[in-house]
Amino acid sequence: MVMHGNELSRTSDVSLHPEFADRYTTKFIDDGTGVTPGNVTGWFSEDFTWEEVSTLRLRTVNDDNPGPMDGIYGFLKFDEMLDYVGELSEQLGWKVGVYPETKLANYFASIDLPLEDGFVASLESHGYCGYDENKVCQATLADPATGPAVLQSFSQESLRRLEAMTEGLTTVCLINGGSVGVNKVSVDGKEADEALIKGIGEYR
Repeated sequence: MVMHGNELSRTSDVSLHPEFADRYTTKFIDDGTGVTPGNVTGWFSEDFTWEEVSTLRLRTVNDDNPGPMDGIYGFLKFDEMLDYVGELSEQLGWKVGVYPETKLANYFASIDLPLEDGFVASLESHGYCGYDENKVCQATLADPATGPAVLQSFSQESLRRLEAMTEGLTTVCLINGGSVGVNKVSVDGKEADEALIKGIGEYR
């Protein structure tokens, strides 16, 4: 699904659904990527089916200032977002790229819900790449080429998995600010302090 994080109450009306009251819980979220770990309380996407998530409606993050579109729209599946991008490309007459992120990839892998297989399958099914005989999704095999795709994550492990599963799709490592993030990322096998000072933040 398309969302910023796995806690649902931040951007949806899940707290107004009494049928989901028993899902309210506290979890220790540690993605191991330089983002500070800690306890998070709320409702979590991994505890819901898509049918349940689809009953929720989105809202602005700021509780004190509701937005005019609150309560109208629901969450999107990643496939639905890619459908929209494809339709937009046709309407505009030029190819629109995508820049998706595997968010909390290490956390989801730790609870046996790895993101990468479904992520790449969605990209392939929407024409961003095509599989070769080795099951590698190559951008050059896209037919027709839907548009450019840049894959991003805070997780170097997720990016390595994606690089092993794809060819010709750019990967970019996101870096959390401060010393915690710096100490988690290396560039060409070296600590990233000097690279970050120079403004380099890409991992391939």
